[in-house]
Amino acid sequence: GVSDSDAFWKTMEEEMRREEKERVVLYCVAKKENISLTEEEFNQKVEELATSYDMTVEDFLAQQDRTYVEQSILMERGLDLLLQNVVTVE
Repeated sequence: GVSDSDAFWKTMEEEMRREEKERVVLYCVAKKENISLTEEEFNQKVEELATSYDMTVEDFLAQQDRTYVEQSILMERGLDLLLQNVVTVE
């Protein structure tokens, strides 16, 4: 949907900035609400993710940074919390 390389990279940069802001907000929600992650929960989620990518757990963890995966899980839980507490205003 872009006409040249400069427009493409500008669009990509804007999208990456937006996504990073979302990650920070969701991670902060999880931390503020004391959402935590046990080792068992981490391992279960990693198994699910590895299966979804048709990989072994070992291969998945070899390719992913553990801290990034943990933060992603916490962000997902932060989003779940927000969605459970949505109030519709007319």
